[in-house]
Amino acid sequence: MLALFLVGCTSAAEPAPAEVPLVEESPQFSIEEVDFATLEWSLSHHGQMIPTDGLSFANGPAVIETVEYTIGVDEIVYGDADGDGDLDAIVPVSAVDVVGGGVDLGTAWYLWADVDGAAVQARVPAALSHCDIVVESVTAVAGGFEIHEFHLRSGEETYTECGAPGSDGRTRTVAISADGPNGELWPAQTAPFASFGGACPISVAFHGDPAVADHFAVPNADTAPLVGAQINTWPVEEWQIFRDGYPGWKLVGVNVDGNSGCAWTQL
Repeated sequence: MLALFLVGCTSAAEPAPAEVPLVEESPQFSIEEVDFATLEWSLSHHGQMIPTDGLSFANGPAVIETVEYTIGVDEIVYGDADGDGDLDAIVPVSAVDVVGGGVDLGTAWYLWADVDGAAVQARVPAALSHCDIVVESVTAVAGGFEIHEFHLRSGEETYTECGAPGSDGRTRTVAISADGPNGELWPAQTAPFASFGGACPISVAFHGDPAVADHFAVPNADTAPLVGAQINTWPVEEWQIFRDGYPGWKLVGVNVDGNSGCAWTQL
C-alpha cells in the first residue's frame, strides 16, 4: 500500500523548454576584403575599345587577343565614391602585349562600388595611363578619388617619348554615378568642375571654340548640363569605346572657366 501511495502522488515530469535555434549574423560586407581576381570583369581592350564582358583573373592574367591583363593588387585604393557611407574601390589593371617579348601598354583604372553588399563595376575606365597620358597618382579624398595626370597637348606627341608626361597637368576628383546610360554605373568628375569622369583622350586641335550646345557629364540628356561662365570645346582622339559605344553622342574636350576635361554632346 505504501508503494502504491507513493506512485499515485508522484507528479508528472514537466516538458523541457524548446530549444531556440541560433541565428548567425552574416558578416558585414567590406569591399576591402574582396578578392577582385575572383569576380567577373568587363575590360576595355587597350583602354580604348568597347569593353569585353565576362573576363576573369581566377586562373591568372585575363587575355584579349595577344594582350595579358593583370590586377595591381597592391595599388588598389579604397574610399567612399558614391556618398552612401560605404567604401568603394578604384582598381588598376595593367596591360602587356606578350608578342615580341612583352610590350607595356599601360594601366587602366576601374571603379567598383559597394552596392547592397556586393561589388559592382563601372565598365568605363576612370583613368588610363599610356603613351599620351601619364597617371601620376590616384588617392582617396572626400567625395571620391583624386586623379593627378598629365596629358600631351596637341602637337607634343611629335617630340615627346612614349610615357613621358605632357605639359597639360590635370588634377580631378572622380565619383561613382548611377546616372549612366541604361542605369549603369559611371565615372563622374566632381572637381574642379562637374564633367565626364572617365579617361579623356588627348586633343587633336590647337585651340577651342565657344560651346554652342549643352554638354553633359554622361551621355544622358536627363542629367544636368555643364555650367560655367566660359565653356570652350575642341575635338579629341576618337577612341572606339566612345565613338561607337554610345550612339547619338560624341565625346569632346572642354575647358570650363580655365579647367580642361571632357564632356558629352548630342549629335
